[in-house]
Amino acid sequence: MPASFPGNTDETQPTISNTPPMDLTVSRRGRRPLVRILIADDDEVSRSMLGTVLEDWGYTVTSVRDGNQAWAAMQKPDAPQLAILDWMMPGSRA
Repeated sequence: MPASFPGNTDETQPTISNTPPMDLTVSRRGRRPLVRILIADDDEVSRSMLGTVLEDWGYTVTSVRDGNQAWAAMQKPDAPQLAILDWMMPGSRA
């Protein structure tokens, strides 16, 4: 559904897209995602919604619910390249 902004005519109204802004999700051979993302949030609804959108875009998502789990995930040899972190959550000291 197009977004509506005051003063815009139907021809100039922007639309909201469900596609990622850049194609960073698939290798040149189209075999596997290039970007792994960690979502760390104690709110299950937020974590689930964001994870669903990112997976729909083709990213590999790891979701955790506290700072200790996030830290452990980032210490692995195949750690995600990008982390989306909640500002305050259980198990975090910083």
